Amino acid sequence: MHIVIAGGYEQTDFLIENLKQNGHKLTVINENQATCKKLSTRHNLPVLHGNPTRFYVLKEAEIDGADVLVSLSEHDENNLTVCQFAKKCFHIAHTVCTVRNPKNVPLFQKLGVDHVLSSTHMVAKFLTEAATVQDLVETLPLEDNKVNLFSVVLKGEEDCCGKTLMNITLPGNTIIGCIIRQNGAMVVPAGNDTLEEGDKLYILTAPGQQEQVLAALKG
Repeated sequence: MHIVIAGGYEQTDFLIENLKQNGHKLTVINENQATCKKLSTRHNLPVLHGNPTRFYVLKEAEIDGADVLVSLSEHDENNLTVCQFAKKCFHIAHTVCTVRNPKNVPLFQKLGVDHVLSSTHMVAKFLTEAATVQDLVETLPLEDNKVNLFSVVLKGEEDCCGKTLMNITLPGNTIIGCIIRQNGAMVVPAGNDTLEEGDKLYILTAPGQQEQVLAALKG
């Protein structure tokens, strides 16, 4: 996946280290020249020096169509600006940002930011677990991160399509909690229910098992 990281200091260093291990394409933009040099040297990747709240800087970074943008400025208003540029001008599907003021979380969500978080480590967890799964729609940690809820839409090419749940082997500590059919109908799964193209599955599993679950569904 193509992931853009705008701004930040120690947080950016932490994210790059985690995301590079998973083979993602990274575009890093930072307005602090010393930070740019440090990150570029440490991680052996180009870092664009510029203010990511400026349209021309984002355009120069060639981020159009990227999968995810993460904005890590210390100033909440800058994060909102960057995320709105990403959505409206650069066709980026998912935006993530941190906020210092928790009261900004519902406001930023209302203004179109997909994931508004108040902890950098939550951003890292979200990206390292969710962004590595191409079909993932959303990930939600439950019970102090002991359980993850995520949803995936079946495209019809998966091996599980046309099979009943009793004939699909999922990893341990995993259940399909709900199925939303393409027509909007909700199904509480039973063993004799058949998975179909367009089904949206809500799955409960142990943290870190999303890829194993998807592999079992795809066959």
